Amino acid sequence: MSQETDSVAICLRSQEVAFKAKSLARDIAKRPFFSNSWLPLALQGKVQLWVDLFPKSLGPPGPPFNVTPRRAKRFYLRCIVWNAQDVILDDLSITGQKMSDIYVKGWLVGYEENKQKTDVHYRSLGGEGNFNWRFVFPFDYLPAEQVCSVAKKEHFWSLDKTENKVAPQLVLQIWDNDKFSFDDYLGSIQLDLNCMPKPSKTAEKCHLDLLASRERDVSLFEQKTVKGWWPCLTEQEGTKALAGKLEMTLEIINEQEHEERPAGLGRDEPNMNPKLEDPKRPETSFLWFTSPYKTLKYILWRRFKWVFLIFLIVFVLLLFLGIFIYAFPVRSRGFRTSSLLLSSFHFFLPFLSSGLFLSSSSQTCLLLGLWDWSLSGQPATYEPA
Repeated sequence: MSQETDSVAICLRSQEVAFKAKSLARDIAKRPFFSNSWLPLALQGKVQLWVDLFPKSLGPPGPPFNVTPRRAKRFYLRCIVWNAQDVILDDLSITGQKMSDIYVKGWLVGYEENKQKTDVHYRSLGGEGNFNWRFVFPFDYLPAEQVCSVAKKEHFWSLDKTENKVAPQLVLQIWDNDKFSFDDYLGSIQLDLNCMPKPSKTAEKCHLDLLASRERDVSLFEQKTVKGWWPCLTEQEGTKALAGKLEMTLEIINEQEHEERPAGLGRDEPNMNPKLEDPKRPETSFLWFTSPYKTLKYILWRRFKWVFLIFLIVFVLLLFLGIFIYAFPVRSRGFRTSSLLLSSFHFFLPFLSSGLFLSSSSQTCLLLGLWDWSLSGQPATYEPA
């Protein structure tokens, strides 16, 4: 008899638990409020509720549920962009070489007003980029629901903010910087922080298959810190293609850890946790019209140095040939003369005739000597009277 009583009690208890579970899983209903005044169809608001019915056979209901909304906790996502590799070369330099001026832009979904970007790696000739740049994204997170709580006004005329719940997703884009036109979009990657692909340890092992395979997914909220290489995608003729690879460190910390271990944006102070050094970029990475010397040295000279050398040699040869032809002796009226000497004679004649250097008798002797020398090719001597 006691076994039957125990079995009946267990059955009733299981029904009670199932009923409560069903009540908890019930959707919350929304009911509108209308006015009974002169605008009966005017909506006055909405109420969210659910109704539970308890049969008398189960006895008095238990304590009421606490329906106070959960409060989101403040977290910080620190994203350090170290390097980029195999980025699409989208531009042509002034010498005809393929290149790109690379920078990375990032933000959290729902927090688009807090977009951040790195500095520019100019003149990337091989698709590489060096940044050592830190992004810091604050966000409000509900751990029980694994969503971000975003409160913002839907319109600029709205009085109150509307709370929306979105998945914690990080968006990273690679762009090509242009000074005289709009920047060119190269590729992007979107990472769900609760279920993100585990990165590759090296750039050589980073491929598009990393995003297709979901077996190695990790949660950044559980692992706290992840470092490695992720591929960025782009679409070319309707198919997905590799746009580049990013080496990054992703870290999630709470508000207390953020105060204990501060870190600045980019490479600004406080530059710690970790400290970011200036990137070691190649000497060819510069903005060409702001550095004329580097432009001449690393762009024009490296590509056209043989053209410059050949032009210089030809110019020197032509110069000596012109001097030789100009100084070559010719015959004029039966006399052997030199065009160079005649030019010298005509050059000094105004000074000699003006009497600035010599006396009148000395001028006469020098003029006669220069004239005979120019006609006969042999110097002659005249003594003054």
